[in-house]
Amino acid sequence: MPQGMPDAKTIGKIQEQIAQLERRLEQTEDQLNQATGNDRYFLQHSYYMLKRELYEYRLSAQLNTLKLAMQNRLSYEYLYTQDDEVAEIGWQLNQLRIKRRIYDYIVQAV
Repeated sequence: MPQGMPDAKTIGKIQEQIAQLERRLEQTEDQLNQATGNDRYFLQHSYYMLKRELYEYRLSAQLNTLKLAMQNRLSYEYLYTQDDEVAEIGWQLNQLRIKRRIYDYIVQAV
């Protein structure tokens, strides 16, 4: 396989990371639902950090899956046409980066 090309094993590892992060997010959500006071701010910050990381892995998995499907024959469409799923993941990721950054300031202030 040419250098820089993804393989199914690597994508599988990314999918495992996604599953682990989803479990951690569920646990954090449970804790967040019961938290009060400043603990709630810190947990919300952790939640946004985990969720941002999850979307980074989702974006990586999707991009690698698309690239792998091209079988080293990258087309004009692949390079210059927007993929709706990649665009949605990217938008969600950007929203989470904003929220996390806001909570960076909040937890610094408490």
